[in-house]
Amino acid sequence: MPPGAQKDAVQSGVTYPREVPRPDGLPEGWTAIEYAYKTGKCVGKTYIRFNSPTKKDNIGSVKLAIRQHAINLGKSWDEATEEAEEWQRQQAAKKQEEREACGYVSPEMRDEAITAFRVKYGALDGATTAKLTGWQALSLFRETCGQTQVIYVNPQGKRFGTVKDVEASLGVRVLRGEEITEVAEARSKIKVDDKGRAIHDARVNVALTRTAEDVAREKEEMKRQREQQVMLGKLASSKKNRTVGPESYVERPWPHVLAVPPAAGGEAWAALEEPLRQEAMAIAEILVERHGFVAPELLALQGCPRDDPHVTNLSGLFHLRPGGFNDRPLYQQVFRHPGGPLSCTGVYIFWSQHRERWKIGPLDDRMAPFAYLPVDRASPVGGANGAAPQWWVHTEDAASPPASA
Repeated sequence: MPPGAQKDAVQSGVTYPREVPRPDGLPEGWTAIEYAYKTGKCVGKTYIRFNSPTKKDNIGSVKLAIRQHAINLGKSWDEATEEAEEWQRQQAAKKQEEREACGYVSPEMRDEAITAFRVKYGALDGATTAKLTGWQALSLFRETCGQTQVIYVNPQGKRFGTVKDVEASLGVRVLRGEEITEVAEARSKIKVDDKGRAIHDARVNVALTRTAEDVAREKEEMKRQREQQVMLGKLASSKKNRTVGPESYVERPWPHVLAVPPAAGGEAWAALEEPLRQEAMAIAEILVERHGFVAPELLALQGCPRDDPHVTNLSGLFHLRPGGFNDRPLYQQVFRHPGGPLSCTGVYIFWSQHRERWKIGPLDDRMAPFAYLPVDRASPVGGANGAAPQWWVHTEDAASPPASA
């Protein structure tokens, strides 16, 4: 995403607009000003505009700022445009170099790179690839098909699914004239079995197993995501075509909003249902190890009947987003993606300043939420005197409306 177009979260306690560090390429004397969206679907996020030394230009990208700067210096429109496009070409070439340094190979270069590598070093095998200096070989046994997959990870963290992918990546370096000294070093470390075949350590010592239960869980998660997108679309369409009023909500004894304790054990931990309990533990671990969180704060939503149309949105785990929203905590639904890393949905728990209530739904006060809690409190967790708060849940068959819209 080009500088100026990024949408970062609003930071609590920060006054907007504010001047921020200048991005690379911005002409000398220009300033970068960060603003906060006050309306629309991007409320809670920020954007950046660039101004020249002489006036408030409100230009939205570095490329356009370069063009305007050239015009301010007396250059023609064509000259200014060419200067801006040349900068863009240089940025694209720089980005391509950075990607190739991390192991990326364009489809157009792949065959040429593989040929160049094999001509100079010969074909790689899995055992040798696993011994490359700084590389990792991660093995995964797939229970459903009885096969073992090996993923090769380079020192920059990029993953390769086949040995040919690795050859292509190293072949780019060969085309640049580099010497791949680690290949000979890796081959010197290879051990063979009694039949003279190279021993592939990752295949001998399988690290992970993908069970049939894992496959079923991933399919269920994919189904949940599809259902959620359909529901979000229906809700957005409903908002465009008609007003969703109080009569569209009914008071329910669920969802139960619980704070996930920082460690397993105790009464609070026991209150979490399975498999939500284990999912919370796994997500918290990933947030710490891969995303740099010291003590991630999670909320668990449970208790929604499985046959309720909003079950995918009113269940699961929500993590605390930095900066908050409307001076209160902001939580976003998070889940483990079938591929391994974490992913977030477009469902939030947030405080609506306009409506004076907690909402579960898209982070847009103009859209109807899936559920809301008409109680002015610092957190959506718990209730008065230990009683669970009563949420009002969206339903097409609501019999009695809430006290206020």
